[in-house]
Amino acid sequence: MNALEVLEVAKTMETDGIEFYSRAAESADSKTAAKLLEELAGWEKNHFEHFEKLQEAVKQADTFNPDNEAMKYLDYFVKYAVFSPDKDLARKARSLDTSGVLSYAIGMEKDSVCYYLGVKASLKTEQAKETVEEIINEEMSHITILSEELSKV
Repeated sequence: MNALEVLEVAKTMETDGIEFYSRAAESADSKTAAKLLEELAGWEKNHFEHFEKLQEAVKQADTFNPDNEAMKYLDYFVKYAVFSPDKDLARKARSLDTSGVLSYAIGMEKDSVCYYLGVKASLKTEQAKETVEEIINEEMSHITILSEELSKV
């Protein structure tokens, strides 16, 4: 797995989040939940754009360390933890009640944090690390927001 592939996976994870949150918002059983899910979809879109910019930076400079342990972790994570062949996020979002949507979303956000920690560990430049650190912090805040909303359901 090379640096561009690592970031392509990150973009795919964000795209999955956008799709899941958008579909879940459409079928939410409360306006509050729908609004929160729409906001989360927007935040994931911003993360996608950050990873696109990082890809451009990677093309122009040597920002990844392809031989470190983090890259092995990322390769394992992609093969066994993130993607499943039967993943249909639209169907999943429509099939869950609000509690299920929030619980599933918390799991997606946790997976994102774990993956992005590996991405950050594989980066060489401080600027790239700071960008990913910001995304990690935002993903952690999403977990907090979703957990608080779940406790209300």
